[in-house]
Amino acid sequence: MINTGMLGLIDAIDKFVPDRGVKFHTYAEFRIRGAMLDYLRQQDWAPRSMRRKEKELARTIRDLEQRLGRPATNDELAKELGITQAELGDLFSKARGLSLLSLNRPRAEDGEEEESELGECIADAPEKSPAQVFEKEEVKNLLSGQIGSLPERERQVVSLYYYHDKTMKEVGTALGITESRVSQLHTSAMLRLKARLGSKL
Repeated sequence: MINTGMLGLIDAIDKFVPDRGVKFHTYAEFRIRGAMLDYLRQQDWAPRSMRRKEKELARTIRDLEQRLGRPATNDELAKELGITQAELGDLFSKARGLSLLSLNRPRAEDGEEEESELGECIADAPEKSPAQVFEKEEVKNLLSGQIGSLPERERQVVSLYYYHDKTMKEVGTALGITESRVSQLHTSAMLRLKARLGSKL
């Protein structure tokens, strides 16, 4: 899942157009979320048509019970859906296989006096090693050093855009230059940083 998110971020970097006045983090968030949802859909064991039928069944049950003011019978459900009792039974069987377990569901092992939850069986994510923490700090220091060595205007653009979360238009207003000039300075800064950091990362 993390790899999928990283691919979404790379895709966002490649396809981001600063001139459109959208903040990068907003655009990247959208692309990352989309990549993750696509990945989850690909991993789903149930076809989309079955998911649609399950949702339709749940909606029909809810609507019918609200209208009747009581739990609906299978006869009423079948009639509402326009299917036979046998088809309704088949639909229930298939929908039952789509249900997921709650991690808060109690689970008791044989011989255990206390119940535990399913979620307690999942291992915690491993902590970052000291080497990983050190490497991340090194990259941050290297990056901030390189940003600090950019020409003043480019440094201001990068700072306002990435650290203060301003749009290209807002950066232009703050610096008293046009949005297209901000875009040029941004592109120039990114090319400089790529060239400088490419050999060091």
